[in-house]
Amino acid sequence: MLLGTASANAQGLAECSVIKSEILARNVRYCAFLPASFDQDKAKKFPVLYYLHGLGDNEQSLLNLGGWDMIEELRHQGKVGDFIVLAPAGGHTFFINSVDGKVRYEDFLRREFMPQLEKKYRAEALAQLAELPASLWADTARCGWPSSIRMTSKQ
Repeated sequence: MLLGTASANAQGLAECSVIKSEILARNVRYCAFLPASFDQDKAKKFPVLYYLHGLGDNEQSLLNLGGWDMIEELRHQGKVGDFIVLAPAGGHTFFINSVDGKVRYEDFLRREFMPQLEKKYRAEALAQLAELPASLWADTARCGWPSSIRMTSKQ
């Protein structure tokens, strides 16, 4: 499903679909938020930001709550460059594996979601840095990923 954005300045697209997970034994909904330049050069790779919604929200909350319009406005102002946002539906998992091991959501993120969608949406290698305003930083240390996911500020 392709969704347009509400803002007059927002020219990107939100593409929402599902990914089949063998780890979770079910389909998982997600949205990919793509900059307007995404279709201009089919070989271009983009930095990626993973949007992990809060409890009670879903993979569309970045769009529904105005976050995508904010990102597009920052692009329009020249404060950030083009990047993609990948937002999986996390339900009540907090995006981590359950203590009893029955729900392996973090395993799904690392082994299925990230590799498949980074390939599909032409994400840059993790060694390259996405430059975002400090207000958009994610706390990756809590996920145990500080060495593989790095963010820097343009400020």
